[in-house]
Amino acid sequence: MARKAPVKKQYTQEAAGVVEGLPGKLRRLEELMQPIAARIEELAEAGLIYATEYWRPNAAGEPRFMYLLYPIVPGEPRRRDYVGANPDRIAAARAAIERANEYDQLMIRLGALNSCLSSVTAALSKATSLLDDPEPKRYW
Repeated sequence: MARKAPVKKQYTQEAAGVVEGLPGKLRRLEELMQPIAARIEELAEAGLIYATEYWRPNAAGEPRFMYLLYPIVPGEPRRRDYVGANPDRIAAARAAIERANEYDQLMIRLGALNSCLSSVTAALSKATSLLDDPEPKRYW
């Protein structure tokens, strides 16, 4: 007596359920990415400073004048910008440094979300290519 090969409808129903949930999940991912991208643009437009604070002491040895020390670029002298003792200029410089830090953190987060989206796209492309030709190939 010949044995019947079972057709597992549960797998096709499972796959259909996964596919039905994809548009909502992709929308949610896009909704996560949009405000991050908008904030990145805001920060870039406001101005970023990639430097560290250096305080030059006065005659008594107390910090008095603020300078911005930028990262070293090989073959060039280190850039130093004078900010001074003006509280408004000091606050503006510190705010720009904070914006640069926030910008970097958001770029890392947006990169991770883009990587997730790229992985999903690759997996979906592979799945659709498998469904285009579902017959198993013989390689021997």
